[in-house]
Amino acid sequence: MIEHEFQTTVARSPEEAFDFLVDLRNAPQREPDCRGVEMTSEGPIGEGTTFQEKMTWGRKDAKIAAFERPARFATQEKARGTDCGLEFRFEANNGGTLV
Repeated sequence: MIEHEFQTTVARSPEEAFDFLVDLRNAPQREPDCRGVEMTSEGPIGEGTTFQEKMTWGRKDAKIAAFERPARFATQEKARGTDCGLEFRFEANNGGTLV
């Protein structure tokens, strides 16, 4: 298994940072290879919400696998025969949020 980890601090509250990142429709604003995202399930975003992402290299299906607002969320993603996922954690830090 390959794992990558990085941290950054954003000038937003944990709730604001969480809400922006958990809504994968915002991915084109932070992911250069993402061309667009559609939410494919109904209702508010939470555990089990699904998305379809249009990437420069093809399509990716994503599901919110864990939802602990505003502290943590995780995704499960499938594309081109690969399974992967992301995990985001949020911690208040000097008036901003460590992500």
